[in-house]
Amino acid sequence: MKSDVPIILYLDAKFQSKGEELSSKYSNLKIEKYITLDTSWIPENVILPHENPQKNTKEYLSIQLLKLYYLFQASKSSTSDYLAWIDFGIFHLIKDIPKAYAKLKQLQFASFPTDKIISPGGSSFSFKFHTPNWKFLGSILICHKSLAKSAWECQQKPIVTGK
Repeated sequence: MKSDVPIILYLDAKFQSKGEELSSKYSNLKIEKYITLDTSWIPENVILPHENPQKNTKEYLSIQLLKLYYLFQASKSSTSDYLAWIDFGIFHLIKDIPKAYAKLKQLQFASFPTDKIISPGGSSFSFKFHTPNWKFLGSILICHKSLAKSAWECQQKPIVTGK
């Protein structure tokens, strides 16, 4: 928030008092909604990968999959052509905070593809999945706001395997 970049925040309901405190302090912050994680939409028999048992849970999967949903929701009220999902946890990876603020300000004016969602550290990805992609590189996602709705809708389609 100290970066002065416009922020639309979806915050866990248990942090509502902190959110209200922050929104009164930072004019660039808009809290869109306080949420409670709901995993009821994930089937009980979902097959999760086993490489990282701490992250490969229904809760973690739900959070990962909801990123596109919240990008879509933010696209409805954002005045910017581009959206970026940035996890709070990104600061476990970024050590030079002032440099990160400066980079965020530069990104506001950067040019990005209008036909891809970009995730630094991985390749950009299209939404023509035929099999699940369990590689979560989602601490930062950047996309043109016109892609947010179709990305979310595509993610909701059942996976059809060729037989």
